[in-house]
Amino acid sequence: MACVNHPENPYTQKCSRCGRDFCNSCLVEIKDNILCGACKKDYLRDIQSGTVGQYHFAGFWIRFLAFFVDSIVLNIIYQPIQIVVNFTIGPASGNTPGPYFFLATLGLMAFNMTLNMAYYTFLHGKYGQTLGKMACRIKVINQDGTSISYLKAFGRYWGFFLSSIILQIGNIMAGFDDEKKALHDRLCETYVIYKND
Repeated sequence: MACVNHPENPYTQKCSRCGRDFCNSCLVEIKDNILCGACKKDYLRDIQSGTVGQYHFAGFWIRFLAFFVDSIVLNIIYQPIQIVVNFTIGPASGNTPGPYFFLATLGLMAFNMTLNMAYYTFLHGKYGQTLGKMACRIKVINQDGTSISYLKAFGRYWGFFLSSIILQIGNIMAGFDDEKKALHDRLCETYVIYKND
């Protein structure tokens, strides 16, 4: 097929967005996409708005809100146990904290980490969403649009842990990335998108 703009040029490629034939001088490559001039403008506009192709990517603030909701849910489970420990063998009991309180504190830390890991792994693996993400109507998917597995959800939790302990830099990345990816999304090849249904 001849180029749409230069019919005399028989050597063409298809624009990956509109599918029309163009010669190399009419095309530009952006993020592995071969685009004509008109589609280039649309593609760049979509990147700026967080919408590329069929996905509307969830940015930093909506993800932060989902995390805040999840934190409330997890604290509803964790805090009563911590209060019981504090009022039985901790400072709130009026006694000087002893070795039992130290052991109980270590146990609480282990329980809290296990609770978080189980919560994020199970809900992401089962539904692609935690309760916070359900409330915010966002979802984690693989880059090919399929649901993530429990194994990937488990790995993604530890990626999220890494994103958090490096001064939250891994999470803040989602606010500046074209595809709104945090560090753990990059590591696990996932997207966080708005649900359409």
